[in-house]
Formats: sequence, C-alpha cells, structure tokens
Amino acid sequence: PESDELFTVNLMSGTPGDAVLGDLLTVAVTIDDVFNGNPGTLQFAQPDYSVDENAGFVSIEVTRIGGQDGAVSVGYNTDQDSALLGQDYADSTGMLNWPDGDSSPRFFQVAIVDDGISEGPEQFLVTLQNAQPLGDQLQTGSPDVAVVTINNIDPPPIAEPSVTLNPGIV
Repeated sequence: PESDELFTVNLMSGTPGDAVLGDLLTVAVTIDDVFNGNPGTLQFAQPDYSVDENAGFVSIEVTRIGGQDGAVSVGYNTDQDSALLGQDYADSTGMLNWPDGDSSPRFFQVAIVDDGISEGPEQFLVTLQNAQPLGDQLQTGSPDVAVVTINNIDPPPIAEPSVTLNPGIV
C-alpha cells in the first residue's frame, strides 16, 4: 500500500466588504490508502468442461462478477485426477489480470494429449488461487475449482477372431 498523502487548504480574504473570514483559515487534508470500492468476485464461468481427446485444447473461462473497482488478478493451475499429467493433458499454470473498471471474462487454454488408447472418460481439475489484491474485499467465488472431462474418441480395439481346429475331423 502507498503511504498517506497530505495537503493543506488555505482560505484567503476576498474582495474587501464581500465576506468576513472566520478563525479557521487553514485545514489539513489526509488521503489514506483505504480502498472502499467493490473489486467483485473471480470465478469459473461454469463448474464443468468437456472436451474430445482429439480437440487439441480446452478453453476455460474465468469471470469477474459483482464489481469492477480496482485492478485485480487471480492465478490458476491444473491438478491431476483420473487423467494423467503429461499423458492426457499438459500442465497449465498462469495469472489472469483485470484493470480497474474491466469486468470482461478472461480465457486460458489447457493442451489435451490424444494418447490413442481406447479408454473411458478421464478428468482433471483446474483451480483458481492467490486472488490479488489480498484482503477481505476480493474473493474467489464458486466455482473456484472446475472439472474437465476428456472424452475418448478412439474406437475400441478389434477382437481377433479365434479359430479352433478340431483334429481328426476331415
């Protein structure tokens, strides 16, 4: 926070005969560094995202709702669940920023890896963290954790036909 700022206001006599100045001719004014605005709440636009394995990436939306006063930022990161880091998706961390007066949504992408393995849907988590500026006024809302489901697009393996020969039968 920046330190308090101080200035003085001095009243001086006007045109003679117009007005009479009182005893208080100088006043000190202090501007303190207390923020009284509403920075809003930062949260995911939806709690769940779904992406096909061959899409290349999933786009995640973060919103600022309920206020737009002051510059704010929030970090994000991915966390492993049933989807495996490096095999099903790429690690993604970063920071999203909003200037004072801006409440438009922000987006980031997480790369999806097509592993070519026929399997069921897999999931990983994305979390919002470290909202700035810290304090009671800026918070992450709900949801602050989103679940990303990767849908398998690989066809199931083709079963090899089995042939059983019965010896002795011609």
